[in-house]
Amino acid sequence: MSDLSLNIMDRTFRLAVAPENAEKLQRCGAELDRRMREIRESGRVLGYDQIAVMVALDLIWTGFDKDEEARINKSRQQEASSKIEQLRAECEAAIARNQPEQTPAESAPEAVDASLPRD
Repeated sequence: MSDLSLNIMDRTFRLAVAPENAEKLQRCGAELDRRMREIRESGRVLGYDQIAVMVALDLIWTGFDKDEEARINKSRQQEASSKIEQLRAECEAAIARNQPEQTPAESAPEAVDASLPRD
């Protein structure tokens, strides 16, 4: 683990982070700082904690929207797969109905009597 300092709205936060996650956490901190400053500059919220709560709610709201979208997409994919399977079965049944039936004699090769002379 390594230490990482994040500066968010003029406050420094020291965090322990795995080296492979440091860059991602740094980007997350920069985005959090940007969003918090954006809310502060809008003048809607005054306190640091209120700004942090507003950003947290916005992030969670967005996450819920993405989860709901993913759930809907999964449901649509399952419906499409089911419909495709149904259409495939219907196509195979239609092809089978349109195939001429073969009798066993038609499907077997003709027998040749080797003892008879040929012309």
